[in-house]
Amino acid sequence: MMKIPTPIASFDRAEPAEIVASRLRDTCFEAAVQDTSGEEFWTLYGLQPKGHFKVIVPLVQSERALSWLREFDAAEQLLATALRCPGCGSTRVEFPQLSHGEPSGIFPPVMDSSDHDYHCGRCKQAWPVYPEVPRVATTHLAA
Repeated sequence: MMKIPTPIASFDRAEPAEIVASRLRDTCFEAAVQDTSGEEFWTLYGLQPKGHFKVIVPLVQSERALSWLREFDAAEQLLATALRCPGCGSTRVEFPQLSHGEPSGIFPPVMDSSDHDYHCGRCKQAWPVYPEVPRVATTHLAA
């Protein structure tokens, strides 16, 4: 069992996450893919899972693994479909952001007030899943 598993990249699909984890394992990292799409959670909040396939490594390997990922990505575009922070470009993205408090008893995790936003684990920026569409002013032409 992995000690202190740390997500370093998030994907909407399993295949690219498995490829990234495999490349990291080939380079002697203890990497795995974790599916965090627990059905009860998504049903409870009425959401569609996003970025729920996490490439995880032990915490002590996370910085080195991220460095290797940047090199792999430059050469092979391995992170082309990974979720990225629009601010810092990090692949350490969570959706939705859960409170970091301890769950108590039978109550589900508490949602952050950010209304189901993505959250960057590096720079802490949050952004909406569906960005607001700018409203275009309409001009009514008189006939």
